[in-house]
Amino acid sequence: MTNTIRISNSADYSASVIERVIGNFSADAILKLMDSRIAWIALQNGKPVGTASLDGNTVRTVFLSPTAQGRGIGRRLMQTVEAAAFANGIKALQVPASLTARNFYAGLGCNESGVPLAP
Repeated sequence: MTNTIRISNSADYSASVIERVIGNFSADAILKLMDSRIAWIALQNGKPVGTASLDGNTVRTVFLSPTAQGRGIGRRLMQTVEAAAFANGIKALQVPASLTARNFYAGLGCNESGVPLAP
């Protein structure tokens, strides 16, 4: 995850901002997040290449390894998040996005307000 943040976000954020964000994803911090969120890990050949989580009605921690980006893995993770949200009675998702991820989410039909879930 930290490698993804450093590589994928380097064009949009300064090194100091990137390091501050990475500080939010220590092993202990991730374990705490796992207690309060539903999380998924995408595997490719048995190795983790992506993550996504659902925190109430908010999509969180969507990360893809730079080598896995552009292969539909992020789209499948988001479909999984949306299906779980809908199954839990959530009608719309909030999708806070980094500058780097805005085009990805826009391609999925998300806007600044989030994404409504269809039945």
